[in-house]
Amino acid sequence: MEPTDQVLVVAPLGRDASVVVQTLAIGGVASVGVTLPELSDRLREGPGAAIVTEEALRPAVLPGLLEALADQPAWSDVPFLLLLSADDTPNTRVGVLAALRSSANVTVLQRPVPAVTLLTTVQSSLRARRRQYQVRDALHRERLAREQAEVASRIKDEFLAAVSHELRTPLSAILLWANLLEAGKTSGEQTLAAVRSIKISAQAQSKLVEDLLDVARTMAGKLRLDLAPHSLTPIVQLALDILAPTAQAKGVRLDTCFEAIDDVVCVDPDRVQQIAWNLLANAIKFTSDGGVVRATISRSGADVILTVADTGDGIDPDLLPHVFERFRQGESRMGPRLSGLGLGLPIVRQLVELQGGTIEVHSDGRETGATFTVRLPAQR
Repeated sequence: MEPTDQVLVVAPLGRDASVVVQTLAIGGVASVGVTLPELSDRLREGPGAAIVTEEALRPAVLPGLLEALADQPAWSDVPFLLLLSADDTPNTRVGVLAALRSSANVTVLQRPVPAVTLLTTVQSSLRARRRQYQVRDALHRERLAREQAEVASRIKDEFLAAVSHELRTPLSAILLWANLLEAGKTSGEQTLAAVRSIKISAQAQSKLVEDLLDVARTMAGKLRLDLAPHSLTPIVQLALDILAPTAQAKGVRLDTCFEAIDDVVCVDPDRVQQIAWNLLANAIKFTSDGGVVRATISRSGADVILTVADTGDGIDPDLLPHVFERFRQGESRMGPRLSGLGLGLPIVRQLVELQGGTIEVHSDGRETGATFTVRLPAQR
C-alpha cells in the first residue's frame, strides 16, 4: 500500500482512534492510529490524509506538527481533518485553529460526525491528495523534458560548431594551396606536396559530407541497401588494408584472427566495409603509439561475429550508454577532443540494424580499451 492511500488518525482518548479506523474500513479506506509526534514524522512520507481530534493538539507538541506541515514540498498539501467537540469554541482553541489553518489544508468537522459524512469527506480528501501526486509527477516529467531539450539544444550547438570547424579545416588547406598554385609560387616538390594536400583535404571533406548524407538518409528512411550473400572476411580485410598505413604511421599494430568458418552473410558489401572501416578507424584514433587494434571474425550459432577490440583510451562509464547517439564523442587522453563529428558510430549502428544485425560495446572505463561486437545473421 502506498503512503498516499493511508489515513493517519490521531485520537488519544478512549476508543476514538479505533472507532474512526473501523468506520473508514467499512468504506474501504485504510487508516492507522498514531500519536501526534508520529504524525509529524510520517508527514514526510506523504500520507493520504490526517484526522486529528482536538484533544491531541497539546501546546507542547503543536510546534513540531506545524514545523512538519511547513516542511512539505511546494506541490504537497496533506488534507488535515480536525474533529472538534460540539461545545462553543473557547479562546484557546481559536489560537490553535488559526495556527493550523495558516500551515495546513484544514477541514473542521464538529462531533459527533455522522459516519457517512466522515467517510465521504475522507474519500474526497484522498482524491484531492492523489491529484496532488499527479501534479507532482507532471511537474517532474516537465522538468525532465526541459532538461533533455536543453541537452539536445546544447548538443546541436556543439555539432554546428564542429561542422563549421571540420568543413573549414580542409577548405582552408585547399584554398591555401590553390592560391599558391595559381600565383605560380610553387615548383617541383612543392607542387606535388600541394596536390597531395588538396587531395587529402578533399577526401576528408568528402567523407564528412557522406557521413552527413548517411545520417539524413537514415533519419528519412531513404538509405538503400543492395543485399546479397557475401563472405565477411574479405570485406573486413579490405578495410584493414585501407587503414594499415594510418595505423603504421601512428605506431598502432593491427592484429587479425579470422577463423576458418562459413562466414557468408546477406549484406550490402559496401555498407559492411563502411561498418568495418568506421570501427577500425575509431579504434586506431583512440589508441596511442604502441597500442594494438584486433579484428576477429567468428561464428556463434546462427550469427557471424565481427569483433574490433583495442588497447586504447577506453570509454568513460557515463558516456558508454550514449556512444551510438548522434553528435556524441568522447575525449582522448591525447587531447580534449579529436577531430570528427561523432557520426561514425551512430551510422554503424544504423547500418548494422538495417542488415538484420546487432552491435554492442564493452569497456571497463578509461585507459582500459574498448570492444565492439557486431552480429550478423549467417546466410542459410
